[in-house]
Amino acid sequence: MIRLATTETTPFVKNMWKTCFGDTNDYMNMYFEHKYKPENTLIYFEGETAVASLQILSYTITFYETEIPAAYLSGICTLPEFRGKGYASKLISKAHEIIRKRGIYIVVLIPETNKNWLFKFYNRFGYEKVFKKDKKTIPLKQILETSSDSTEAYIKFDALFRDKDFCVQKNSEDFEAIVIDFKNSNCPNKTNLTAMAAILDAEKALKHYAEKNPHNNFNVKINNSFSCVYHVENGKVDKTTATTNCEIEADSRFLCRLLFGYETNKLPQLYRVFFPKKQPIINLMLE
Repeated sequence: MIRLATTETTPFVKNMWKTCFGDTNDYMNMYFEHKYKPENTLIYFEGETAVASLQILSYTITFYETEIPAAYLSGICTLPEFRGKGYASKLISKAHEIIRKRGIYIVVLIPETNKNWLFKFYNRFGYEKVFKKDKKTIPLKQILETSSDSTEAYIKFDALFRDKDFCVQKNSEDFEAIVIDFKNSNCPNKTNLTAMAAILDAEKALKHYAEKNPHNNFNVKINNSFSCVYHVENGKVDKTTATTNCEIEADSRFLCRLLFGYETNKLPQLYRVFFPKKQPIINLMLE
């Protein structure tokens, strides 16, 4: 059974987190003070035993030069002795249901990069790799050392990313948690990260795309549990019953890649015309 967490069940979540991830007390204190909210936490109970959980964190993402809300799935875990029963899958599906009801259609997560099986696991839920790690160090230490206070530091940090398209943005509260974690970890080098995203509502995402690209006209067939065809023209999107003359066919994962412009330069010209290559950015997610 899946339940929303409460203040009374927070110790269960902490226990699962510590058991599954082994993070330090400093990290856990930071996370549960600055990021954790019971109303955004799902717990799977087997009987009265809490065996799996995840959190839905709120962010914004600049998507086609407009900031829109995005969700970030964090702390997805199942106690070792209860794995292999599909509990994490059920939690992710429930999280998606909640996120859709909140009117959000972009959700991101960061798998452990040394576990390829995790990428395949998240593929099953429509997630596609659209963020790529790089080697360029984010000058967080320099920003902190050259700023008179936290407000000035945040302004400098924010200036690095606020005008970047396809970038997960941070507010001042996010930045406060980032700095605490950064200092507790002895100021390690930080770079952009490898991550995945999913589009939970193809129609809403396409409408946003069309509004920002009014010159692009095409039909796209979305192949999922039930196929839908959308006609994109003059900044608008309409469902159509036509099943022929679809320039683009995509499942939810491929649509996500197209909309994020992730390595679309490697795709045939047909796709590059409508979805040129972009450079999506995600970093400093308390990883």
